[in-house]
Amino acid sequence: MARVILFLNGYVGLEVAKTIKKSKDEVLIVFHCCDIQFEQNLRKVFNDPDLSILNWEKSKLEDIEENFIRGPADFTITVYWPYLLRGNELNYAKDSVNFHPALLPINRGWYPHVHSIIDGSPLGVTLHRIDIGADTGDIWVQKKVKMYDTEVASDIHMRLQNEMIQLFNEKWDKIRRHKLVPFAQDPSKAVYHKKLDVDKYDIIELDAPSTPRTILNQLRARTFGEKGYAYFYNNDGRKIFVSIKFSVENTTV
Repeated sequence: MARVILFLNGYVGLEVAKTIKKSKDEVLIVFHCCDIQFEQNLRKVFNDPDLSILNWEKSKLEDIEENFIRGPADFTITVYWPYLLRGNELNYAKDSVNFHPALLPINRGWYPHVHSIIDGSPLGVTLHRIDIGADTGDIWVQKKVKMYDTEVASDIHMRLQNEMIQLFNEKWDKIRRHKLVPFAQDPSKAVYHKKLDVDKYDIIELDAPSTPRTILNQLRARTFGEKGYAYFYNNDGRKIFVSIKFSVENTTV
């Protein structure tokens, strides 16, 4: 059993909470950065009225620090956490696990699946240690994931989330018992993307030389569900947004 601190966000965060609950690890405190419904769902999972579940953005430092008077935890686990932990948070635990939906060190940073569609870089998921850099910590385990040419960004995003959940479920016991040895990332292969880097893929230059493959990939990368982020300007100067949807030929007779 490990003593853990959790920083949880979104669908994957809630699923990790369920895994931690089943593993009977001792949860010292849970932080989230979501709405009240997410917090209520977390409380249902842990079913412990004495467990502190705090909204990180609304918590005061003294409220946080008083939860660690029993000494450092064994692990800090961050799941889709939008903030870098660089202060005292790095000292709250002896070790750490962060989730990243890419095959690190390729596509560190934001929206790795979007960049994979555009530039053909491999898809993957990684569990790694936290350090002061963005997605630079030693790797616990990772898995390469196949990309299908009929998938748009939202399809890949959801599939990578499920792959990370599965990877954590399979490897958490070995990580917490120190049966896995993390390895350093290769800095020569490192690629980092800022949050706003995807914006350059939005504009469709109608008269620029291109290929059908390039345009299709641009539309795939900027389609999320029914919403299209890619656009061109019509003759009136208005943005016309475009999304794409695929259907596969039925070959059954």
